[in-house]
Amino acid sequence: YRNLPNFIHPNFRTRTDLKYVNRFLSTKLAWDEFLVLKSHIKSAGFYSACTPFDEFSVDMVIEHDFDILKIASASFGDWPLLEATQVWAGPTVLSTAGASIADIDRVVTFLQNREKNFALMHCVAAYPTPDNQLQLNRISVLRERYPDVPIGYSTHEDPNNLIAGPMALAKGAVILERHVGDEAEGHTLN
Repeated sequence: YRNLPNFIHPNFRTRTDLKYVNRFLSTKLAWDEFLVLKSHIKSAGFYSACTPFDEFSVDMVIEHDFDILKIASASFGDWPLLEATQVWAGPTVLSTAGASIADIDRVVTFLQNREKNFALMHCVAAYPTPDNQLQLNRISVLRERYPDVPIGYSTHEDPNNLIAGPMALAKGAVILERHVGDEAEGHTLN
């Protein structure tokens, strides 16, 4: 979830030449449209998870009654966002791509001191991630450093790679998040 009026700086809202601003604005949904998507997820029998990218969106995750709150790797060290999530009573999953061990230590300590139910997800912030850059050994590093924290794997590899997920599970991941996409007019999976 992104509350676009607050998420995109007013000076950039008309900048269609900026890749992500254009993408966010061209795919904007109203809150009730997001809720329709969420209800389809639940009716299909899946757990529902949502990633808020700003403090207002945390409130919408709670209002829309998701099962899991997800912190994107891009927001891993966003302290105002992490503070805002502390009203969330459910489980939180945090992606760690690009985060240093020192950053992860700080976030883990922050959440453990608040007795939060959370898991860490190993991932690489390259879309798609080349097979030779998956860094699956990082799962073992995280498991050893944080033995009381569930460690998972958030896949960003090529959709045709069907072995990385099972390899992550073999390395000890207990959560697997598989990104699934579909090409649409003007948008490719890369």
